[in-house]
Amino acid sequence: IRTFKTTHPNSLIFGAVSDIHVLNNDATYEAKSKAAIKHAAFALEMVGAMAECDFIANLGDNCWENGIDTDNALIGARYSMNALKPAFDRLVRFVLVGNHDTSESTQKMYDLIGTYNEFDDYGRTQIRGYGYKDYTDKKVRVICLNTCDYWNVKGGCGMSYEQKDFLLRALDLSAKSDCAEWQILLL
Repeated sequence: IRTFKTTHPNSLIFGAVSDIHVLNNDATYEAKSKAAIKHAAFALEMVGAMAECDFIANLGDNCWENGIDTDNALIGARYSMNALKPAFDRLVRFVLVGNHDTSESTQKMYDLIGTYNEFDDYGRTQIRGYGYKDYTDKKVRVICLNTCDYWNVKGGCGMSYEQKDFLLRALDLSAKSDCAEWQILLL
């Protein structure tokens, strides 16, 4: 096993997964998706350890809520979060909200996802799924956004004004004496 080393002092190494989509309304698909999630979670845990990652990120769509009830959507999301727990427990983690991580009980979904985030500064609340973390030694700020914290009347999602205000504040590094040396990574 060989570890990955970077030569640039401001580089971050991270692992990411996205679009897990556990579906709990079809037995065949559910079994296959749960098996795939187990393998992906194991791979993320191994990559995180071998590559000496600074963090891991789950970029959203932890379940598939379209056409299924809230309780089953939450069961799927809980399964995803529990499968990723071994990788999450070893590293700093960010869990973002995807457009399928909504349900009739959006607050419950945010509660579930938000408990995993390790931000230095949160948006409106921790559970809304956006915030940032500074890696001072590498001079990098990682900003995580929730592109579905607002639903419009046409059924589309986007960013609330509160989150846009948060983003403007998060992009402002002028309070740092060495702000010209800092980089920003958006997730």
